Amino acid sequence: MEITLNLLASDWYRNSTSNNLSYWGLDYPPLTAYQSYVHGLFLRTFHPDSVSLYDSRGHESYFGKLLMRWTVLSSDVLMFFPAVLYFVVVYYSGSHSGCKSDVAWHIAMILLNPYTS
Repeated sequence: MEITLNLLASDWYRNSTSNNLSYWGLDYPPLTAYQSYVHGLFLRTFHPDSVSLYDSRGHESYFGKLLMRWTVLSSDVLMFFPAVLYFVVVYYSGSHSGCKSDVAWHIAMILLNPYTS
């Protein structure tokens, strides 16, 4: 998050003195980098030490860890959960006939699968 928040988007994937790719380079696609940028804005509001460009390296605090975990949970709630709901609803709206308990069961199984999120 420190990289996406403090550097220009054109410098996110380039090695420089401000962005040492061997230490902490971005290794995910640009859409995810923009999501990291939004989370970085949130973290900078509540805990700026956790996303400062040089000082955040190795920074560990209880509040910083808590906020980082909230960014993961918010991503799941805003992106993963609706995708699962949409998938199951579309799946059962086709030729598959199932009762409401089948729909709820499949939603629960996908959301609780540790390999998907």
